[in-house]
Amino acid sequence: MLDFSRRASDAELMDCPESSAELLRNTLEQFQWINRRLTPCHRLLRRHILQRMRGDPQRAWTMLDVGSGGCDLSMWLIDRCRRERIRLAITCMDHDLRVVQFAQRRLAEYPEIVSLHGDALTLADAPAARWDFIFSNHFLHHLDTPEVGQCLAHVVRACREQCIMSDLVRSRFSYAIYTVGAKVLLRNSFAYDDGRLSIRKGFTKGEALRLIAEHPALQSLRVQTFFPGHLVFLGDKAS
Repeated sequence: MLDFSRRASDAELMDCPESSAELLRNTLEQFQWINRRLTPCHRLLRRHILQRMRGDPQRAWTMLDVGSGGCDLSMWLIDRCRRERIRLAITCMDHDLRVVQFAQRRLAEYPEIVSLHGDALTLADAPAARWDFIFSNHFLHHLDTPEVGQCLAHVVRACREQCIMSDLVRSRFSYAIYTVGAKVLLRNSFAYDDGRLSIRKGFTKGEALRLIAEHPALQSLRVQTFFPGHLVFLGDKAS
């Protein structure tokens, strides 16, 4: 029986440099469907980032999207900003050069978005308050627990307004529901196997709260849970 008492540490298939290019591409294309239906990300972007930008529509805003994959969430946010005449420039960062190249091909019509090859743990080298917003989805579980604390500390330092770091809750229930749904809906990609592993690499709310409590640089963060099966590290410097 699988052990859910602690975070799994296995590497995901899509992170292997020798993994199938076709399956990786299919996985990245399926992320848009996954993010729309299985994550709270669009709600978070509307509730926190769009709402804040609406309060000062003349300002030019900036955002960093960490572990951005195919950039579908950043593209969606820019589409909303265009309709509302909000100026937002987004830097998307991913550690996998193949993923960055996939994203760059999709961004020809999005000059507001720049996709870069980089490691979030290097944010320590960024000047303080470089971005108004820092956002991530399903990124933190790729790091071991000490690295999560290190990454979040860098995010708090480099963020001027608000950070929203969303990830998976580790639970047997989420694992079981995803297993059934993904088996039917997510074929010919890494999404089924990697998605199940990602849940096992996720966090419990207690673990997230302990991480904040034990790390002096993270005291400004709070943790909230969202349906379905997600928790979010939220930091608001403007309140």
